[in-house]
Amino acid sequence: MILMAVISPVSLTLMWSGVQIYDDRLENALQLQQQHNLLVRDHVEAEFKRIKSVIRNKANSIAPQIKDPNGQHLEEIRRELDYVIQEEAAVRELAVISYEGEVLVTIDPSMGLTNDVELSDEVGQYLLEHWLSDSVDRAAQLVIPMSGREYVGSPEAHDGFMSFMIAVPIGNPSKAALLTVLDVNGLWALESRDRFDGQSQELRNYLLDGRGSLMTALNTTKYAVGDLMTHIEITRNALANLDMERGHVYTGVDERPVFGTMTNVPELGWTLVSEVMESEIMGPIIDALSKILLLAMSFLILIIWGVLYLAAKTIRPIHAVCEASSKLAMGDYRINLEPSGIKELDVMAADFNLMVRANQKTNEELVRGKELADNANIAKSKFLSSMSHELRTPLNAIIGFSQVLEEDEVEPLSASQKESVKFIHSGGQHLLSLVNEVLD
Repeated sequence: MILMAVISPVSLTLMWSGVQIYDDRLENALQLQQQHNLLVRDHVEAEFKRIKSVIRNKANSIAPQIKDPNGQHLEEIRRELDYVIQEEAAVRELAVISYEGEVLVTIDPSMGLTNDVELSDEVGQYLLEHWLSDSVDRAAQLVIPMSGREYVGSPEAHDGFMSFMIAVPIGNPSKAALLTVLDVNGLWALESRDRFDGQSQELRNYLLDGRGSLMTALNTTKYAVGDLMTHIEITRNALANLDMERGHVYTGVDERPVFGTMTNVPELGWTLVSEVMESEIMGPIIDALSKILLLAMSFLILIIWGVLYLAAKTIRPIHAVCEASSKLAMGDYRINLEPSGIKELDVMAADFNLMVRANQKTNEELVRGKELADNANIAKSKFLSSMSHELRTPLNAIIGFSQVLEEDEVEPLSASQKESVKFIHSGGQHLLSLVNEVLD
């Protein structure tokens, strides 16, 4: 009972504490994951804004040359745009196209078009079709910048990467647009690439466009850039803008259990999804709980040992008192309780020993008194027996003799004698009656 009284509340407390620790650790880990997701989102958005600012500034810097696009001015424009290609990892292609549909400058290293290549009419026509999605008067890449606004295109899948186009007006009033093709992977491929590129087996970050197509490379998975990801639960929730259920385990892109978070990139209309392996979060929590459980079990064992020790130390003297009481009830006074080291029990033992001694003394006095009473009773019996013989025998003789004299017909007594004998007989009977009452 003592163990149950101790173990039950301690066990319930440990279980409650374990649940609280698990919930707190899991919540903290998921909050860190959410913060990481927001950090990546902020990085992507900030990088996009920075590159857009670079392109806008570059458009303003080349505006004077566009007003008079002679050979020298075009050469200067090519050098400036080539510098952008070299400095900005996210920028893949640049082109300056007039609103009349003339490709003035194009820098595209993948096609061999660098700052020292002049465009022929045939190449220019090919590039115009390459850059514009429609006719010159209807292509959004030119129509929107013509009105003084910036154009941001939809992502397009290529061999191993996704890109999208930005078009900004050049000059005010604007006569041409600066078109830039950006590699999506390049938005987090600077000094933060090691943290944000999503290649870790424990942590993955990837971008989805509005249709649910994968925009960033995911190594060690079966998915390629441009694949539609709407069949995966975590991406469906992200595209539907549903909050990720806190603590819910999803199936990740590599078909392993993960915790997920997502945020939108409002500047681009994309969705950033972050996956963390379940083991990456649960492993440290389980390790921490195991250590806490080990310490708790050690503490519980120590408590049990202490309770058993105290119980034994407390119950042993009480049990000794019970045994001593039984012996005392049977008349055994050879009892002497030893101190147990517990103050209260030692006081009880000392009082019990005093009680035994007092009881023994009283009993001995009673025995002696009984012996004296028995001896007195024997003496009384002897006295009464002797007195009975000494008194009754003469009285019986007197009574008998008086009866003989009263009934003697041979020598009858005179009247006066009969009166005296009758008096003797009556007095004898009365005296015998008194003796019988005293002696019996």
